[in-house]
Amino acid sequence: SNPTKFVGYETLELETEFGAHRGAGYFVAIATPFYAEMGGQVGDAGLFEVSNSKNESKVFRIVNTTRTPKGIYLHVVDPNEKNLVLPHVDQGERHCILLRVDKPRRAAIERHHTVTHLFHWALHELVDRESRQRGSYVSPDYLRFDFNLSHALTPQQIADIEKLVNERIRENAPVKWHERPYAEIQKDKSIQAFFGDKYGDIVRVVEIGDYSRELCGGTHVRATGDIGLFKIKKESAIAAGIRRIEAVAGAAAKAWLEAHAAQQTAEAEKARLKALEFEQEKQRKAERRIQMEALATKLLDAKSPAVVPTIIENLGELDGDDLRMVTDSLRSQKFEGVALLAGGREGRCSFACLVSPNFTDRFKAGDAKAMSESAQR
Repeated sequence: SNPTKFVGYETLELETEFGAHRGAGYFVAIATPFYAEMGGQVGDAGLFEVSNSKNESKVFRIVNTTRTPKGIYLHVVDPNEKNLVLPHVDQGERHCILLRVDKPRRAAIERHHTVTHLFHWALHELVDRESRQRGSYVSPDYLRFDFNLSHALTPQQIADIEKLVNERIRENAPVKWHERPYAEIQKDKSIQAFFGDKYGDIVRVVEIGDYSRELCGGTHVRATGDIGLFKIKKESAIAAGIRRIEAVAGAAAKAWLEAHAAQQTAEAEKARLKALEFEQEKQRKAERRIQMEALATKLLDAKSPAVVPTIIENLGELDGDDLRMVTDSLRSQKFEGVALLAGGREGRCSFACLVSPNFTDRFKAGDAKAMSESAQR
């Protein structure tokens, strides 16, 4: 089969015919506006309508477009389509097909592809002119760009790159492309060639304003203002000396910023509630301590007048913390003797024992039973 003629730089809709090559789940057309996955850019998706001489037609979804090494474009049909029966070219009847690229999806891809070039340029301007692309991925949802650099981008460098790229976006500089002989552009040092790409005799040069010039076969916006907004989501290392950024543009950038702002708001609210809860708990403990100090004073007034002053009380619905606050208050009020306190809350029993220093030679706080019997005597 002959290579497929790609017309997707100029149009997103084309009436054409089936090519001879056909397989399960895909078809080939003589010409197509669908960009095939290559150079880091994902393949186009969209619709195709098949009609015959009887004016019968069916519409099906194309979910991806790929390309063979011989330049034949394979349009991958949605496997969930029911009653998908593609006519054979050898049936003797001419079948017209109308190919329609998903325009919003293509536009989102183009925003991410063009801003990839802007990022590459800004990286040279602000960080390192020797840094080069080491891989990329351009989709409608986000872009990924790998580059060589010996260190991580600092937060300030990321902010500066974003600022410079967004300034160029607001300038709405024109984006143009033209074809030139590869032998000719090899002598032009102002044109960047992407890592790992193989070029034919004729290459496509994409120019943004008067500052960015790169070899690229992908699709792009017509002016930088079409990008709308650029935001770097993440910067990381993927290998020794190789960094990666993940970024978003246009509606995807706006959606990410809104989600990020919502997350920050939620985290701030969570922190506020936690601080409020901490202050409330602090206040509750302060109020509880006052109550326990008053209870300790009451116990002191009612202590037994035995040889060893004792306080043995079941204080009811108090937990271990409450009992410790009572014994701390007894200690601060210079209680001399033995105190054995009990309490219970939520099905758990708690005990607290206090032996003043002048009786520790006679009583062990850990032996509460023996201590209480001896103290009573």
